[in-house]
Amino acid sequence: VREGMSSTNQDYAVNWFGRQGFAETAQTAGVPLIPMCTRNVRELFLVLGGSLPLVLKLYRLTKLPFTPFIGPLLVPLTTLVGAPLAHDPDRTPAQVTSLAKRALEALLQRAMDVSGAPLD
Repeated sequence: VREGMSSTNQDYAVNWFGRQGFAETAQTAGVPLIPMCTRNVRELFLVLGGSLPLVLKLYRLTKLPFTPFIGPLLVPLTTLVGAPLAHDPDRTPAQVTSLAKRALEALLQRAMDVSGAPLD
């Protein structure tokens, strides 16, 4: 929820806030991770006031998004699928998380034009 509360230049930045459960699960299951992203997904809804101090305080207290929004808007969505990240039993979850983050950032770069704006 936290990632969807504001519209900023950080909309397409990879920030998992220290979470790595996906990597732990993949390592335990012995399966590859497949990086994916959807172009224009952040333009689907226009979020208003998500970074206001009161809204952030309410979120910290309740974990609920107290943000008004407009949408869904009609924007073209395209999902990009990256190359699978092979399972390696010698990697730690932290290493898998770092590898996945780099792969997702590279995929996001492909999804953006030179100016950093989402593509149509």
